[in-house]
Amino acid sequence: RLVKALARNDGAFSNQDLCVAIEMLSAKGHGAQCRRIIDGMWDGGYEVPDSYTYSVAAAAIGESGRPQEAEELLTEMREHGVPVTLSNYNAVIRAWAISGNMTATERLLDELQSQNLQPDAGTYTAAVLAVSTERAVRMLQEMMELGMTLDWKALRALIGAFLAGGQHSQALQALLRSENMGQWQDVDVYTSVIDSCLAAESYDQAFQAYQALLAKKRRVDPQEFQKWYRSFYDGGELEKAMEVFSGYLSAGGSADLNNLFKEVMAACDEVGDGLSAVRFLSKMKEMHLKLDTQVYMSAMSACEQRDLWPEVLRIMREMEASGVRMESGRIAKAYTESIFLDLRQGRVERAYRMFLDMEPRGISPSRSLLEAMIQGCEKAKRRDRAEQLREQLLG
Repeated sequence: RLVKALARNDGAFSNQDLCVAIEMLSAKGHGAQCRRIIDGMWDGGYEVPDSYTYSVAAAAIGESGRPQEAEELLTEMREHGVPVTLSNYNAVIRAWAISGNMTATERLLDELQSQNLQPDAGTYTAAVLAVSTERAVRMLQEMMELGMTLDWKALRALIGAFLAGGQHSQALQALLRSENMGQWQDVDVYTSVIDSCLAAESYDQAFQAYQALLAKKRRVDPQEFQKWYRSFYDGGELEKAMEVFSGYLSAGGSADLNNLFKEVMAACDEVGDGLSAVRFLSKMKEMHLKLDTQVYMSAMSACEQRDLWPEVLRIMREMEASGVRMESGRIAKAYTESIFLDLRQGRVERAYRMFLDMEPRGISPSRSLLEAMIQGCEKAKRRDRAEQLREQLLG
């Protein structure tokens, strides 16, 4: 009826009425009708639609899958002296982006900037999914520098597009930059990035995404941690696997714990991480899990590699208490190194008690250990002990 009335040119509608009609039709997605009314306004001698009216019309035309027609409105505006604003460009950029035309999207972005128009969040949100990977990442960086935020749905879609294209590094960059922009991504976005990076054996990137997820302190299904642990472990990334296993325990994971702890303790031994071995051993006791010889030996070996001799001794004593016989040479080394460590750190009294414990175990102190004990006792002004030790040395 509007179009027929326009054709009659009987003045039934004012210019404002028609502009409002275009806005209402645009909101309903009727791009073709918006175009017909604009054409009717020209034919009927009405006032030229303003920039805003062109913008909403272009948006509707673009949404209906006709980006070329949307862009033609820009040409029409210039021909009739209507100022082309950022809003007009955003509507047309979005139209081309929806169609997936990267070339046209990037051409309009360049054209916009050549007109000395500064892209805003709406520009980036419209274009980011249709431009090249490199440009999308660059746009995110520009938004951060300008203090803008990108719509979280667009960020989510962008990350998904990167992952689908196997661009794990870009997906990770988008995820981390979205955090810096104050966007809150759902847990499943993080898990998607982690899973995809692990599948591609991009372990460093997967671990970065994992750490970012932990920092959010959101609840994650323990099965996710177990799956990630297995991927890192099987991929030979033992230190990362140990970190993820800690996350599994913190998340309440309880499946197959005995076997998992054995694996983790073996990993501690392989990488020489005695501190983690001690921590995991303590956790096993806390959870009342069975500590067998294999677990103890892995923990002890890891501690030996880190020169954690007091821990080595403690583990040995626990093993002996559980009925496991230890090799005498290994026991002697643990005592000797532990005493040397205490003496270096000024713990002479503890070193002396350990020294006295050697004889009942059939361990003969070396000459260098006796000399160190004598020197330590003299520094501690325990000359009586120093004299006894000197007699032992000479005897």
